[in-house]
Amino acid sequence: MIFFRRGGAAPRTHTVLLLLIAVLTFVVPVSAQEGSGVVRVALTNRVDELTTLNPLLCGDELCRRVTDLMFSSFLHVDPETGQYAPAGADTTALVTDWTISDDATVYTFTVRDDLQWSDGTPVSAIDAVYSLRAATNPDLDSRYYRGIFEDIIVSITAPDERTVQVTFAEPTCRGLFWLDIPVLSALAIDPTPGFLVDDEYDYTTLVRNPYSINPVTSGDYVIDEIRLPEFVRLNAVDSEQVYEFVYISGDLTEMEALYRDRIDYITNVGDIENVAEYAANDVTVSDGPWSGVYALAMNLADPFNPRPFDTDDEDGQGIHPVFGDARVREAVSLGVNVDEMIDRAWFGYGTPVSTLAVPGTWYANDDLTTNVYDYDRARQLLNEAGWRDTNNNGVLECRTCETAPEGTLLRVRLLNPNENVRRNAVVFVVAQQLRRLGFEVDVIGASPNSQDYDMAVVFYDPGYPYDPESTFATFATERDEPNEFDSNFTSYSNPRVDELLQQASTDLCADPDAQAAAYAKVQRILAEDMPIVPLFAPHRLHAASNRVRNFDPYPEDPLWNLTGWVVTNVEVRP
Repeated sequence: MIFFRRGGAAPRTHTVLLLLIAVLTFVVPVSAQEGSGVVRVALTNRVDELTTLNPLLCGDELCRRVTDLMFSSFLHVDPETGQYAPAGADTTALVTDWTISDDATVYTFTVRDDLQWSDGTPVSAIDAVYSLRAATNPDLDSRYYRGIFEDIIVSITAPDERTVQVTFAEPTCRGLFWLDIPVLSALAIDPTPGFLVDDEYDYTTLVRNPYSINPVTSGDYVIDEIRLPEFVRLNAVDSEQVYEFVYISGDLTEMEALYRDRIDYITNVGDIENVAEYAANDVTVSDGPWSGVYALAMNLADPFNPRPFDTDDEDGQGIHPVFGDARVREAVSLGVNVDEMIDRAWFGYGTPVSTLAVPGTWYANDDLTTNVYDYDRARQLLNEAGWRDTNNNGVLECRTCETAPEGTLLRVRLLNPNENVRRNAVVFVVAQQLRRLGFEVDVIGASPNSQDYDMAVVFYDPGYPYDPESTFATFATERDEPNEFDSNFTSYSNPRVDELLQQASTDLCADPDAQAAAYAKVQRILAEDMPIVPLFAPHRLHAASNRVRNFDPYPEDPLWNLTGWVVTNVEVRP
């Protein structure tokens, strides 16, 4: 048995700058390879910034992009559903099946027996256990480490060469997300495997081992050459396809590099305002909804005296002078024009949503319908709630409203928590639309976690693979703690939602369909109570030269079929 240890003294330094790269050999292809030609993608940072080829220690985007193609992952993600799925013969992931105990504390994984490392050694559960223990070691400073591991992981063991078992201290459905890491060849790192028997193994060898210059891999590609500062070249294991990361200096944009055939595709096109030019330059553009959703969050508690959910104050958390009235929240939902936001802020590349889940996502409640913009009905609701423009200056005041003193202006602070070009554009349009409704709006940059705000434009991103708990857990009553990271900053509380979230996060781990049903119920209740107004899911755009065949990206996984791409009329540079 191999046991997880809680100590260790591995240094927190990464390996020195990569100077030599040897051409790797391989024994058998690790997955079906049907692609051919040379695929080139741009690098905006210099190749000599690549400091390691150890995927657990990657500290920069270049390292992550390179090693993602070279190393097998522990778990496979179905690009169509965004869910974890058993690894098939056409993938390089390790786990073919798993079970979760009834109490959601023990995860048992079956590791496939048909993968080999590039040095010919079979991939086994030993490699997976070594990599998982390393990634969850606090002293290694892995990019996969999370502070919660110290308290929640009890053991990581290999009962046999095809089984990995992870035991948690308490029930959790997040085990798959925590264990989603690349897998290293344990014996290539330490030929004398003390980690198999020594509970005090310190993983020092992982930092200084030859992975830095000559990694043993089991992914779709192996290192062919690194030429400073020009490119990193990978070879497909069947030698039919070459993949190059090409350094593009600052005087050339990715779009220009694509037009000039310096590169073959762009992942996550940033200049969406110029997409019309792509078609005129023999470029194919694919777009679809991002995993994340923009929403307008409203504070339901007293913003002048933020308090936690368990406060002993006689009036509890108080009530928001504007959004404490559900009619005002409904007026906001009807009075913001989402189509206008998409057109003006995202150049038409967005999908209206009815919930904080992208339509078609495995846990989305697709029975909910998006609100239809209705300015007149919104103004009527505000009037019914006692907010009226008695002096005809365009700003409503409290006249018989139930939540604020008589004469109070309908004035709100609209937060823009993370400023960037696109979010700024969304906030600008939202502010204009609220002003048309009769709000006086002050736009400020701050975090809603302080809970001293009125409204906020928030981007809920479940990540990829899609993790609904990361989104909906923020509506749990117990998360309502001012100034805490990722808190329930709307101060929303509903016992039924709390119950459903508890079930989805601890009781239904082994049944994704039941999990999805619980989250669907949460979404329906949120749609009725309206602590937030879902707006739209922006699109991710990917572009490729028409010389690339089989380019068929998913928004969150554009390279899912990379090994099947065929690129014509390109030769490997000498």
